[in-house]
Amino acid sequence: MPNKLVMIIRHAEKPIPGGPDLGVTEQGESDPASLTVRGWQRAGGLCRFFTSRPYLWADLHQLLRRA
Repeated sequence: MPNKLVMIIRHAEKPIPGGPDLGVTEQGESDPASLTVRGWQRAGGLCRFFTSRPYLWADLHQLLRRA
């Protein structure tokens, strides 16, 4: 039986109530339940490590550039 690797990653950053960073939706609209800009950037940065389809990374990268 081949070895298996399980990775648990906490990538997201949501805004702290009363903090300086705001949550934003994928469309760039303010939303306290969504990720911060840094959270979106980190999620996008990890994408390339977990997919064998580079075009998914390119799509997410384009989305983040608009945020």
